[in-house]
Amino acid sequence: MPLDLRKIVDAQKKALALVENPERREALERFLESSGPLVESAVRDALHEMVEDMNAQLAPYSRIRLVQEGSKMVAEVVLLSDEIGKGRTVLIDGDTVSKVLLRMPSEVKARATEAAQRAGTSLNSWTVTVLERAVVNLRERRQRTGQPEDPEPAPEDVDPPR
Repeated sequence: MPLDLRKIVDAQKKALALVENPERREALERFLESSGPLVESAVRDALHEMVEDMNAQLAPYSRIRLVQEGSKMVAEVVLLSDEIGKGRTVLIDGDTVSKVLLRMPSEVKARATEAAQRAGTSLNSWTVTVLERAVVNLRERRQRTGQPEDPEPAPEDVDPPR
């Protein structure tokens, strides 16, 4: 269901009926008219923040994308499996979600954050998507070259026990 941002701006104008003085009413009407784009922008920003919070909860399986059509905002649900490798989803540990602490250079994080923002998603969701694509690509490459699915890791790839 589209949300028409103009209805929010127009709702403020209903209060003008409470102003009896015509000069004040006219001045307030001009003020509301000129502040309309600012109100629309604030509502749009609030919606984006709310959707970003929802996307953090929906990750890594789906996300919500806001699309603006004129003064109307429409929410679309996007299944990440549809965006990744033609509908394939890589599930690790069944349906459970695991937390990983990832250390990386600040510059890499800054570039990844920028890429996530351009994609309209959180850094977490973007990273999961990129890793899922990498796993799918690696499996496909191994299948094409006849390599085993999951070879033993090289000793330098294994973290020493702590």
